[in-house]
Amino acid sequence: MTTLHDRLLTSTALRVLKLPIQRSLRRVGYELAPINVGHSELVQGLLARHAIDLLVDVGANQGQFAQEFRAQGFTGSICSFEPMQAAFGLLKKAATHDPGWTVTRTALGDREGEARMYVAGNSVSSSLLPITAAHVEAESVSRTTGHELVTITTLDAQLRDVKGDALWLKLDVQGYEHQVLLGAAETLGRAAVVQCEISFRELYTGQTHYMDLLRLLDAAGFLPVSVVPGLAHPVTGEAMQCDLLHVRGGKRWTGGG
Repeated sequence: MTTLHDRLLTSTALRVLKLPIQRSLRRVGYELAPINVGHSELVQGLLARHAIDLLVDVGANQGQFAQEFRAQGFTGSICSFEPMQAAFGLLKKAATHDPGWTVTRTALGDREGEARMYVAGNSVSSSLLPITAAHVEAESVSRTTGHELVTITTLDAQLRDVKGDALWLKLDVQGYEHQVLLGAAETLGRAAVVQCEISFRELYTGQTHYMDLLRLLDAAGFLPVSVVPGLAHPVTGEAMQCDLLHVRGGKRWTGGG
């Protein structure tokens, strides 16, 4: 015997049920849509499936991302890196009562030495690369307000003696992603998830084209699984920047139509 539950599972029955609801909602400007997995559930699922035991937080600013990670239920170790003096002071304060969270004041790239930081008015847009007019046009508070001399080293050098079998590598370095990845070959080999900021416009002078970044991560064995919206043009609404979450492995692209 066919039950009501069985009939509801058929597409025809669902369409009959949904039509009057959809019509009513559209009259007041809404749509009926299926429930999708939210970003929080996605992150928690990745943490569990890949047994993430270390968050590597590159470009930590004041520790916002690490704090969000803890709020997601992450109990593993965190290594945060931030080069700017004022932001690092707040980062260090945020990590004070978290014994599993270490913070280091340094910039990261493909070499060791010193570099000049372009400090932005909003702090989070600060970069080792000069900001472009296109970025300032989209976000006026990102205008450079000063410079700061910072130390620079490689991620591999910083993490060589840090324990962690499955890393979540987060890069928020404002156009300097390629250089950080060039200095992180060993780190990428330990990473299960890479969360990398991607720019669709040249927001920083000399930054690597986003397609080259995608090719680098693809060659390292990572596949994109989620897009986290970022900076958009305030007038046109066009996306200028986003975070892409990549995971190691999975079904590879084989081409074809």
